[in-house]
Amino acid sequence: MQTVQRFRKVLQVSAVSVACFSGASLAQTSPTANSGANWQIRYGAAVISAPKYIGSGQNGFILLPSIEATYKNFLFISPLRGVGLQANLGGGFSGSAALGYDFTSRKESDSTRLRGLGDVDSAPALLLELNYRTGDFFAKAGLRSRLGSAAERGSLLTTDLGYDLVKRQSGSFSAGLSLRTMDSAYASNFFGVNSVQSAASKLPVFQAASGIQSAGVFGQALYRIDSNWSLFSRLDLSALQGDAADSPIVQQKNQIGLALAVSRAF
Repeated sequence: MQTVQRFRKVLQVSAVSVACFSGASLAQTSPTANSGANWQIRYGAAVISAPKYIGSGQNGFILLPSIEATYKNFLFISPLRGVGLQANLGGGFSGSAALGYDFTSRKESDSTRLRGLGDVDSAPALLLELNYRTGDFFAKAGLRSRLGSAAERGSLLTTDLGYDLVKRQSGSFSAGLSLRTMDSAYASNFFGVNSVQSAASKLPVFQAASGIQSAGVFGQALYRIDSNWSLFSRLDLSALQGDAADSPIVQQKNQIGLALAVSRAF
């Protein structure tokens, strides 16, 4: 149980997690072994550091295996991306839709500041993604809509705008801006404090509304070790905004996420 909770804590905040474990991030930019085969599989491992919960002043670290299987570059199966379909939409656009899991959670055990607030568990989610690329410029919008109980629901829209500063056959380095926007359910569950929680935690009552959750910058690099092996890293620096920043739950507004992943295609 402690291993599962630790897994959830470290994955909860950062887009780094999705970028590293998503087969799309690597498969779109690196050659795949046996490209003529119906099934393509990529596996590897990653080291991830991310805040223990959204707004935490402490980061956690974990080493994780990763795997993703795709069928005819259309159907994909992945612990992080879920089970879904992806397609090239033409004109530089591609997209995907999946049923998966949102590992974002908040446990009272994460911090003494959270005692009396109750736990917000991870939940099944509808995962939608739209990508656009033209030349060295790329954009990505990802929607994670949680499907749990009322205390677990909420949607988060993550948008990345980036540019390839270095692009070679052996790899690339990109940098850009990121923005996360939350709906009212997400804001209430992760940043709000109702009267019952206030009485139990001694934190003031706080009503969190929909709006921008965070804004920041990112840098990511891909290095192709050979035709099968790839190394990927990403650094996210973001600052909570609006009601997310003003919530009494938050210990630190500035958040850092870092990931390093190695994978092999076959």
